[in-house]
Amino acid sequence: YNVLVVAYDCVHPKVQVAASKLINLLIDNQDFYNAERFAEVTYANLTDHKNGMDQESAEVADGAYNLADVMSQIHQKKGEGDLGKAEKLARKSLHIRSLLGTFTPITIISFISVVFNL
Repeated sequence: YNVLVVAYDCVHPKVQVAASKLINLLIDNQDFYNAERFAEVTYANLTDHKNGMDQESAEVADGAYNLADVMSQIHQKKGEGDLGKAEKLARKSLHIRSLLGTFTPITIISFISVVFNL
């Protein structure tokens, strides 16, 4: 991830793919502190208007979903976390996906799982 950030822009698609994989790996290893930290940084980069990202893009939807997922996992495992923010992010991601028309049955099930785990 760090090598890609140096080689490319922080919102480059390859960096975003690496960030998603890293966040999921950290969740799997129950390193929630770092998973949340990377998810927050990634989402902040995507939503920073200086980076020129379309705020209704698939990348922003993925960033919002990843951060919501981390927060949901933290709540499930540790009973901590900002549930209101997690739900808001999950709904934002779902809204963007509906605008883009990129729903699949697996996408819908994933979003429902995050929202109802809250």
